[in-house]
Amino acid sequence: MPPRAVTPNSMTSADAGFQPSPVPRLQASLAGWLHRIRAHPLLNPTALAEASREWLGGYPADPEHEPHLVAAIDWLVRAHDATPDGGISRAFSLVWHPYFARQGWQPSYPETTGYIIPTLYAAARRLRRPELAARAERAARWETEIQLATGAVRGGVIGESESPAVFNTGQVILGWLAALE
Repeated sequence: MPPRAVTPNSMTSADAGFQPSPVPRLQASLAGWLHRIRAHPLLNPTALAEASREWLGGYPADPEHEPHLVAAIDWLVRAHDATPDGGISRAFSLVWHPYFARQGWQPSYPETTGYIIPTLYAAARRLRRPELAARAERAARWETEIQLATGAVRGGVIGESESPAVFNTGQVILGWLAALE
């Protein structure tokens, strides 16, 4: 059988002269470049506004501590509302976070949820806001739902593989003890 004619359109990777398309590599390179650009604080409007506020002297000082407490508690409430499962978000990122592939609220995190539970109970008493105690109760119940069969509390955020973590277990126990008082 005579050898087949090789034309540029009939070449395969088995052919010696085959050249793979550079397009996928170029797309991957551009995607990485865009992620790095989005993560840069100077190209993020919110981060840029905060940096300029700090450069101009920051926020005015307030001798009253209660407004700061209320603002911080309300921020924790938003962190709780940002997750669909009853846990409290690990963090908020003003810029694109490459690991979570987004900016904004990150997934629930057992450790932070554990040590925020006593804070919510204390704030409920101090601010006379019973809904904060209800949030703490919901977060404590969530912690029991995700506890590992070994009794340990998992490390990492929800969505990652489950692994026991001693420190996280200690933080969650503090939350459970506050819930039981």
